[in-house]
Amino acid sequence: MKSIASRLPLLCLPFLAGTLSVHADDNVATNGDFEKAAAAGDWPEGWAKPKAGGEWGKEGTNRFLSLKTVTPNEMVMMYHEFKIPAGSKKLEISWKQRVTGLKRGAQPWFDARILLEWANADRVKISGKPKAPNVSKDTTGWEEKSITIDVPEYAAFLQFMPCLFQAEAGTFDLDDIVVKVLEVPAADPQ
Repeated sequence: MKSIASRLPLLCLPFLAGTLSVHADDNVATNGDFEKAAAAGDWPEGWAKPKAGGEWGKEGTNRFLSLKTVTPNEMVMMYHEFKIPAGSKKLEISWKQRVTGLKRGAQPWFDARILLEWANADRVKISGKPKAPNVSKDTTGWEEKSITIDVPEYAAFLQFMPCLFQAEAGTFDLDDIVVKVLEVPAADPQ
């Protein structure tokens, strides 16, 4: 079975260039607060737009990502990938979320969720997919969430896909995404 990311157009992939040098607790999520605009000024820099149902929300001076059901029971998803430093063993992902007007679809897992998959340096899916954090009902305003996940051997990218997974209706807002490397390989003494 192909990964979801392998079925997306290449234009959706914000490729990251260069070599990362990180230390434990460094954030590898660039512009995870969605405050910096892309050159066109209509979307956060470095983040791909969903095909439909995506907005760059604003409340006061705060910017955030907003996914909204456009057609009932169809997927509304945004794809992003994070470059993971070689040898990383554990990550912590934290974010703020708000869910309003959610009506789940025909299956219990047709809700608001963040799909996560690992890929190697060639962007080929590898095993060890983390459990998808999900929300099956409206939240009371913004909530802070976090998960800690083990990084499988050979993982070079974490594919991060927040979505309304075939929900009948709803809005899924995300903000302040942070991906921290908790365990990194020891520095080379040379």
